[in-house]
Amino acid sequence: MRQSTPPDRGNASAASSSWKRAQTKTKKSALPPGQPDSTSSSPSPSTSRAVTTAERDLLAFFSHISRPVIAAPDFTETLQKVKGALYNKDYTLAFSSRAFLDAYFARWVPSRALGYRRILAESEVARNMLQSSDSCTVICVGGGAGSEVMALASMAREHGGATTQTKVIAVDVASWGDVLDGALESVRASAANGGLALSTDRFEASFLLSNVLDESDASQHCHSPAETSTPSNLPVSSEASSAAAPSDPQPDRAIPWASASLITIFFTISELFLESRAKTLALLGRITHLCRPGTLLFIVESVGLSDLPIGNGGRSYPLPFILDHALTSASAGEKRWETVRAEDSIWYRLSDGAADCYPLKLENMRVLLRLYRRL
Repeated sequence: MRQSTPPDRGNASAASSSWKRAQTKTKKSALPPGQPDSTSSSPSPSTSRAVTTAERDLLAFFSHISRPVIAAPDFTETLQKVKGALYNKDYTLAFSSRAFLDAYFARWVPSRALGYRRILAESEVARNMLQSSDSCTVICVGGGAGSEVMALASMAREHGGATTQTKVIAVDVASWGDVLDGALESVRASAANGGLALSTDRFEASFLLSNVLDESDASQHCHSPAETSTPSNLPVSSEASSAAAPSDPQPDRAIPWASASLITIFFTISELFLESRAKTLALLGRITHLCRPGTLLFIVESVGLSDLPIGNGGRSYPLPFILDHALTSASAGEKRWETVRAEDSIWYRLSDGAADCYPLKLENMRVLLRLYRRL
């Protein structure tokens, strides 16, 4: 179902060269969960564009922090084990060790971060938020592996106002805290270490361990470097996470929905719905109830996961229809969200030269997206 509301293009001339609508129906992705829905690493001529300085800096950053992992003699073997576990949907095994988490980060997070950065950059309201004179808080549901965090760090560096502080909270069911901490240390390091140097007065990020579908989990565990990892249950996060509840959790605190300027649910919402439709709708209801007017809710999902089975009859419903009905339909005569941008199928292809900036394969992304604003 095509949303009738015109999309928010931002800079239309730049945006039109970076993506194109898919005109044909694509088969569901056969890739393991947690990998981008992609075809090849070569952009088509109609969407070709030169890699930007910001994209080069972002990939240089990933190259720097992932170099020791990629250079390890057992990296290829470790990566194959992670791929196999993801393909078999054995998430507990796929994220059962720090080595597996590092391998996942090195292989798949850079592609996601590039795609997410472009998606955010094409949204005028998101750019304006980063350029405001006030601080802005971004909550990334399922963002523990760092794709959203690094994309936002790159955005803050390029588009952030001189006095704007971007605060990012990555919420995930898996213990990505140590991996994310390592990446953030590099963000705070010198520009020579990858070109993402940002001081804490410009960019700040933290990690919260939480299953957002568990309503009884009224508070969430803050990450501490002293935490240890043990296998956990089936994940519901965007980065196909699983692994690890802390054995000695730090004091709890609630997810601060009310303070959020932007809430992202990237490559997560289908997993949430498949885990529990009722609990996912309840989560959207809690976000609606707690967030303030003007808050942006950005949902991005692989087109390969855009049809969701509902009930026991084997019938599937389009994810855009479910989201629009849940969020933009009037409740008790009052409309709660307005649609700022809607795309049911859109390609984000690698820029020319991007593949030469990172030692591992990078992929294109074909996604559906919805950007809502709280009324």
